[in-house]
Amino acid sequence: MMLLKSDIHSRESLTATGVGAPQREELADLAEVVLNIARAINLHTAANEDLIYLTATEINVLHFVERHPGTMPKQVAQGVRLQRSNFSVTLRSLKEKGMINVVADACDGRCVRLFPTDTARNNLAHHRIQWADFLAAALSKDTDVHGCLQVLAQISEVLEAMPRGAS
Repeated sequence: MMLLKSDIHSRESLTATGVGAPQREELADLAEVVLNIARAINLHTAANEDLIYLTATEINVLHFVERHPGTMPKQVAQGVRLQRSNFSVTLRSLKEKGMINVVADACDGRCVRLFPTDTARNNLAHHRIQWADFLAAALSKDTDVHGCLQVLAQISEVLEAMPRGAS
């Protein structure tokens, strides 16, 4: 069992941050648990030789392109909050892996549009199966997955809407 900082109610941690310190500790613990789960899922998926390995950033970019096929690179970078240089590296990697097609814009040859490939769609579908099976093995049958998903989706939606660096 993971020891959470909120379980250690030391005088210093409660008084150092003032009112709301126990909740602040629990929120920090929640972030830590989410990061640990994401890391475990990533390690599990990376071990599957049937999948084309994708980084979390590559998955985010692919999901965006899948939801917005034909979008321009600048829009994708903004949508997933990547700096231009980081996005360029990610896009190059996805092209090399056969995940994204870059197509010249029919109306303006100076612009390109991004489309997911069938390989990308199949790979993402298999990733989702792996993720589901991995999490299913960790949860009891009576776990309220829908409730967990709603809470985490709400957090994700609010955080995505926040300006960079805001808290």
